[in-house]
Amino acid sequence: MTTTRLNSEFRSKMRELIQGFIEHCEFSHTLIGQIERFVRYRGLKFGLPTFTVYGPAQAGLETVFVNLIGVNDDGDATAAETLLQLIERLVLQPQVATGHVLRILPVSNPVALEKGEPILESETLSSLDEALRNFRHSRADGLIELKITDTKQLGFSISGPVSILEVVSSTGEAMRRLQGEYSQALDTVVRRILNPEGPWQLTIEIPRHWNETLAVHWTSQALVVFLRSHIQRLIIDQAVFN
Repeated sequence: MTTTRLNSEFRSKMRELIQGFIEHCEFSHTLIGQIERFVRYRGLKFGLPTFTVYGPAQAGLETVFVNLIGVNDDGDATAAETLLQLIERLVLQPQVATGHVLRILPVSNPVALEKGEPILESETLSSLDEALRNFRHSRADGLIELKITDTKQLGFSISGPVSILEVVSSTGEAMRRLQGEYSQALDTVVRRILNPEGPWQLTIEIPRHWNETLAVHWTSQALVVFLRSHIQRLIIDQAVFN
């Protein structure tokens, strides 16, 4: 397929969303931004920017690689804003990502982000599915996907071995305590599926009825709690095995 140069008006929302984080990459030794994958739409080529965060190494532990995706089907950027807020926090507090390398794809559908509505063209969806499949299947110990849903509560659906199920359970408990201090109307639910084979997968469901500021704050906080709980569990397991 012949593609034409993407004019600035077709990527204005993406540029507005990530420009500041590209600037972070220019001076940070722990944050790298690049466009590895593209999707085609009506002869235009849209990039999927990816950020990689390198947390400090944890002595005695192998580095854990985690892929994170902000899922969007239209112009809603809540999941993307959440992951970008996580990046900003990790730039300021890199120790939060200790023992981890995080590969972050803030926007799963750049065309829908720009258009502000779902994309129905089969060729575009096929190209997009391939790009996301390649990202999901790139080397990683785990995958985290953030998506907007019609659930009433912040939801965690985790599939993986016992250790990661317990990490997510402790994350859910911590979030319930934090949210309870803020408002009794907030709550968190955790669903667990034991699957000892292959990489673990965590889906975080963000309630659609939450306003964007509330959603970005609590979901990014949940990711911070998860990362801290995860490294603590790995340290404990290592001490037990030794």
